[in-house]
Amino acid sequence: MSGGEALDLALGLLRAPARRSALAARPLPTGMTTLLEVAGGSESAAHAAAASTGASPAELLEASRFFVQQILFTEDASAYRVLGAGPDAPQSTLQAHHRHLQRWLHPDRDGGEAWDSAFSARVNEAWNKLRTPAARRAYDQARPEPAQASAPAATSGSDWHPPAA
Repeated sequence: MSGGEALDLALGLLRAPARRSALAARPLPTGMTTLLEVAGGSESAAHAAAASTGASPAELLEASRFFVQQILFTEDASAYRVLGAGPDAPQSTLQAHHRHLQRWLHPDRDGGEAWDSAFSARVNEAWNKLRTPAARRAYDQARPEPAQASAPAATSGSDWHPPAA
């Protein structure tokens, strides 16, 4: 597959959901913006991803949404992770990711599921913590430093790659 690491991992997670904990322990993969565009319902992103991965747009939609639910929305996820980005992400990326997620999750969207509004509120909460440089600085200062000693243990087994299509 060649649709970007995030889409490849999302397809692999859909096919082997038992790998959730290994993926959740990893840093976010490259290609999160494309994954969130697909999850947000962008037909053009889904068709472009389908052309590069060989998966159908419907499978990519399902896989990208499952990935977001299982990997980004974990109970202890930081505001950055909920928005599908790292702490070094530019403000424009955070804003774009918020927009993609809300296209899918906002309760006013047609065909939304009941749980979508809970995730929508969580995405908005994360965005509000990071939406301005001052809010972002305050959030970053309040966050505990990641434990460096536990990093190797947290990533062990995370060299898992999705099965070939």
